[in-house]
Amino acid sequence: MLVLPKSAFLHFPKTGGNWVRCAIGRSGIVTTEVGEMHDHKRPPGKFTFCFLRKPDEWYISRWRCPWHRERLARSEPKHIDCANEHEARDFNLWVQRILCEWPAHLSNAYRNFLQHADYVAPTDRLVSGLDAALTMAGESYDRPLLLGTPRVHESQIACPEYKPEVHEQLVSVEAEAFKLYAKTANTTVSMAS
Repeated sequence: MLVLPKSAFLHFPKTGGNWVRCAIGRSGIVTTEVGEMHDHKRPPGKFTFCFLRKPDEWYISRWRCPWHRERLARSEPKHIDCANEHEARDFNLWVQRILCEWPAHLSNAYRNFLQHADYVAPTDRLVSGLDAALTMAGESYDRPLLLGTPRVHESQIACPEYKPEVHEQLVSVEAEAFKLYAKTANTTVSMAS
């Protein structure tokens, strides 16, 4: 996890976290990496923040990610990576397998992350959300440099479309993830109890 002087960034995969890390560094904040990149345990005395992506967009982003495809090419896929070349070509086949073999994967992961977050914003408000989180935490930073940070790690793989029946299945199986995302999309909120 990325620890700042007064806060910590909980980097949920596929939610713009590489851009957040780049923007924080560019803005002049001194950081320390503690534990694993995607660790989500609350460090003592720190304001914590993270971002969520709309669940159907998260699955698209995960499928398009070149790092996951590199693991497939090395025959080392993780449990929710494409399991074979056929899945790497057929987005809907991959989604159906994940929903069957790992039901509510994203819902469970979102819930686990959010219990440690003081502030959560949707990825469609990544820039303003990061600016707000850093301000709420009381961090000192160069705001124009942060706001001017260019995008990073954009996939060159074409964006797939859901078959209607697959999207319907996703909405049903990941209902909790959609509800958790809606809380952040409608109003950026404090999630921790």
